[in-house]
Amino acid sequence: MTVDLGQSLHLPCPQHKPNHGASYDWTNEDLIPFARDHRRAISPNGELFIMYITQKDIDDITSLRGIHCTITGANSIYQSGRFMFKKRSPGKTRLLLLFKEYLLNVIEYSLFEHADTLGPAQT
Repeated sequence: MTVDLGQSLHLPCPQHKPNHGASYDWTNEDLIPFARDHRRAISPNGELFIMYITQKDIDDITSLRGIHCTITGANSIYQSGRFMFKKRSPGKTRLLLLFKEYLLNVIEYSLFEHADTLGPAQT
């Protein structure tokens, strides 16, 4: 998975049925956890949230050889597929931001130019 430093990340745990007593963690294949801290959290349904990606996040995941959503409960352990992070090159990040800005300008211009054909707002 390619990530941008400084951006937030929301990584859902794979589809699973609600299970009373199940616990969720993000670990490597050997069940070594991807440590939580003030920027990293796991929701009650297993989703991983990282407030903003740093090089340390990428390095930690690389040292674990990837992370999996790990669900434990009822004497069973289930793991999702492995996620690895790779930093997007700075040039590509800049190009993506410029393209996003361009698209927003085109949409705004189009809406402004054709506002009279859209009709009155519905209430």
